[in-house]
Amino acid sequence: MEALESYLQQPALKRLWMCVKDKYEQLGRVGGKVSLQDLTLEEADALAGLLARNLYGYSTYTVSLQELNQALFASRYRISLVECLQCLFPDLTTRLERSEAASGEWLAFVAFVSSLATTDSVKRWLQQLESGNGPGYRTFLECFREFSRVGASVAWAGAIRALDKVALHLVRSESHSNREGPGDWPVRLPVLAARVMGNPHGLDRPTLAGKLFYWGLEALVGNDMVASEDTALRMGADDRRHESAAEEMMEAREAPSEQARMLYRRAGVLLDDVSSIVWVANWPEVSAYPVAVPLFTVERLGTFEPPEGKLFILENPSVFAELLPYVPSTVPIVCTSGQPSVAALRLLDQASTAGAQMFYSGDFDVKGLQMAITLQERYGRSLRPWRMDSATYRRAVSEDQPLFTEVERNLMEQMSVIWDEQLLPTMLSMRRKVFQEHLVSVLQQDVQDCE
Repeated sequence: MEALESYLQQPALKRLWMCVKDKYEQLGRVGGKVSLQDLTLEEADALAGLLARNLYGYSTYTVSLQELNQALFASRYRISLVECLQCLFPDLTTRLERSEAASGEWLAFVAFVSSLATTDSVKRWLQQLESGNGPGYRTFLECFREFSRVGASVAWAGAIRALDKVALHLVRSESHSNREGPGDWPVRLPVLAARVMGNPHGLDRPTLAGKLFYWGLEALVGNDMVASEDTALRMGADDRRHESAAEEMMEAREAPSEQARMLYRRAGVLLDDVSSIVWVANWPEVSAYPVAVPLFTVERLGTFEPPEGKLFILENPSVFAELLPYVPSTVPIVCTSGQPSVAALRLLDQASTAGAQMFYSGDFDVKGLQMAITLQERYGRSLRPWRMDSATYRRAVSEDQPLFTEVERNLMEQMSVIWDEQLLPTMLSMRRKVFQEHLVSVLQQDVQDCE
């Protein structure tokens, strides 16, 4: 046996066996041919010895697997080509064998997941997933891989228990019969996760169970505002269990989007509404002093009536603090602390609905522009960029300020600023960032002039 292994494993035959292995796995039988290009002298000599042929001067040679099989039988080792390959590659399997094994695993997985769902709506979603058409199919495949490794899927089991509870809640809500008691629904996500998985974070969106739960909600309550998976994920039945596709369009993130919150809320599941905050001052019903208002409170505030019709919005907390002594007590001022939170957006929604004229000031950098563009698109004429024009930028820019990176310049070239067509060309030409802190004096003067 050692002599056989030593003979087969000689370096000069390595390329031959790799090509033969690929061909055998592809066809599932001893058939077809392999071609070796750019043969070295050592490879030609080893192949000639195996086939009992004179290959002197050959740089390319094509050999059939049948010929190799016969040559091995005729050798002193008297083995078949399949035995040879099994000796060299102990884990050798053909495509058909792998397909059959995977098919068996898939059927076992489908039986496993089907046994856990108890409500009709969840079962319908499962049927869609089995055919490759339901929302969350890519995540469903992740569960299959987990099942293939350990023979079960804790993530699937936890997500389905939670979804079944949601489905029952929805049915009872439609029939106006809340048998679980008024204190059970709506339910906060960590509380639901603790009930069904024993872990308050078990259904957090970055987890596999959390992703499944999210896509299950999409199937149960639907939401046109939430992106569904790309149709490219809907693969053929033969390949769907092994294909590597694009990530789901709605990537799981720590900070849930507004659309995600709406989806959970429609299902009677509440996300964290305390950690999402917005800083405000001079806000009716809140306080004359600057306070951090959580989303929980924002959603319970009465209708906002801006006393002077104006509302100032700042991106940076330090500038917010600098301006507070100068802002008239009748003029509300808000700080988003960077990217506006859901609490900030809800508050601004109220102000916009009440007819407030909002003025937003941010940094002259990529993120600052992106936030200004997004808010301007959201609120239209209700929001005006405040000191975010090319003239202000020119006056504030200096050579000691940081340069834009190449990536940032490329992003800016793709932007469109409708309130000042010269802003982006000016920033790209002067190439430097200007932060809100550079504009404190002019912003202070603006808010003072409100009196």
